[in-house]
Amino acid sequence: MRRAAGKCAGAVAMTARTTARSSTISFCEYTYPCGTRVFSQSRHIRNCWNRVSEHVDGTQGSADISGGKIYDRAGQILWRTTATRAGHQQEQHDLLADLRDGRMPREGEFGAQSTLTAILGRLAAYSGQRIRWDEALMSTVTLAHTDALASLADPAPTLPTSTATIRSPSRA
Repeated sequence: MRRAAGKCAGAVAMTARTTARSSTISFCEYTYPCGTRVFSQSRHIRNCWNRVSEHVDGTQGSADISGGKIYDRAGQILWRTTATRAGHQQEQHDLLADLRDGRMPREGEFGAQSTLTAILGRLAAYSGQRIRWDEALMSTVTLAHTDALASLADPAPTLPTSTATIRSPSRA
């Protein structure tokens, strides 16, 4: 499998879960083997300005991936998408169109890399450690204690712990 991100460092702040909803702020910095860095941030706090976005900063400019814009180093917009911002729905339309036309999409590797990239960010943010791709891939950390969840009134099974240590068996 081709590597997506080489490593990730992140941070998360989370309020105590006292109701059905908790508040979180998270940030991840993904560094790719070529040196490219992608910044992902999110904030979910009731009655506040909330944002989930991804940004890339490169030698010739930057991109607001979530906003569909590319900027030069002076901050001038070089390109802006003309597509609608309903990407998740469009993926479904494209998939169904391919299947109707007899084309078999082969996006398993992309899906696996996307999922592991999200897990990599979660491991880095919640542990406070810089995590490498291979460490996330080989990690035995359980992200949620789903067996302990008997009803929706139970505490969240995904609360971070201050003692989490993420290291692959090869580095133990």
